[in-house]
Amino acid sequence: MTTLGAAGLGGAGNQVVELLTAELVADAIVRRPTRVYVHTRYDGVTARVEVRDDSPAPAPPEAPRSWAIVDAMASCWGCLDAPGRTGRTVWFEVPADD
Repeated sequence: MTTLGAAGLGGAGNQVVELLTAELVADAIVRRPTRVYVHTRYDGVTARVEVRDDSPAPAPPEAPRSWAIVDAMASCWGCLDAPGRTGRTVWFEVPADD
């Protein structure tokens, strides 16, 4: 991603972040939100991306395909569905290349 690349994240780490972010944004759009937000942070060691939507749709009974991809490629990840609130936030972390 351009922002993380400008901050110093390059190589395979940047490519993994681009792929996983695209997967999660696509998943969020399927939920038909009004808006999708992407927040990034890079501390020189780890990139963290959060993709949040404001969809009032309930969580589907099965995990989206994108979560399997994130699980396979990210060092850690999670999903925050807040009870009583609309939307979902899915986050992941990817280490910088050595």
